[in-house]
Amino acid sequence: MEITHVKFYDNLVTVGNKKKGNVKDYVFDAGLFYLPTGLVPVDLPATRAACKLCKNYNNNGGCPPYTGELSKMVSRYPYMYTFYILFHIYDGPIGALVNEEKKKRVRRWVMVVKWWDFVFSPLIRRVIVPVANSIPEIKTQVLYYGNCRMCGSTPCAYKTGENKCRHPERREFSMESVGIRVDWLMQLIGVETQWFLKKQGKHGILPRWANHLYKATAILSQEELDVDELAQKIQQLLRQQRNRK
Repeated sequence: MEITHVKFYDNLVTVGNKKKGNVKDYVFDAGLFYLPTGLVPVDLPATRAACKLCKNYNNNGGCPPYTGELSKMVSRYPYMYTFYILFHIYDGPIGALVNEEKKKRVRRWVMVVKWWDFVFSPLIRRVIVPVANSIPEIKTQVLYYGNCRMCGSTPCAYKTGENKCRHPERREFSMESVGIRVDWLMQLIGVETQWFLKKQGKHGILPRWANHLYKATAILSQEELDVDELAQKIQQLLRQQRNRK
C-alpha cells in the first residue's frame, strides 16, 4: 500500500516563561499522511472494549456509546489526512530521571506523562484547527484524541443526564472512539506505538519507560485535498510555534 507521507523536520516548541528566564526549546518530529478512509485499519469491538475501561465511557458526548462508527462514515468522508506529533522521551526535561532512585520513578513517570500532555495537546490543536478551518468550502470532520472538551469546565451534558449535546457543531470525536486502531494506522508509516507499562519490582510497581510518545489527529474530507498545500499550511503553523511564551 503506497501512502503519501510528508515529514516536517527541525520542529521546536518553547516551554517556560521568558520573564522568569526559564525558557527552553524542545525538538519534536511531525508528519502528515494520506490514506483513503476505506483502507484505515478499524477494530470497533477492540476500541470500544478499551473505551469501557475509561471513566469517560457513557459520561462524555465525544466518547462511546454516543459516537459514530468509521465504517458508516466512509461513504460521506472517503478521504482521511492524519497529522501527528512524535516526541522522543529522552529529549525532554525527564532525560535525567532515569538516574533517579527506582523507588521514586513511579512519581516521576506520572510527571512525564502530564508534561507531555500539557505541552503537546495544545500544540497539535494549534496546528490542526486552523488547517481544518482553512477549507470551509469542503465538508470535513476532525477526529481528535481523548474525550470531547468543548464545554470546558462545565460538565458534559451526557454526564449530567441531559443526553443532548449543547454544542453539536463543535462536538469532538476521537479517532479511537469511531473504531480506528491508531496503533495499526501508525505502523503503516513505520511508527511503533509504545507504552509506559507497569511491572512489579522490589521497590513496588515500576514503569517500563517508552522511548517515544505520539499524538495523532485526522481530517476526514468529502473531497480530495491537496496534500502539498496542506503540508505548506502545517509547516507554516509549526514555525509559528517557535518562541511562544
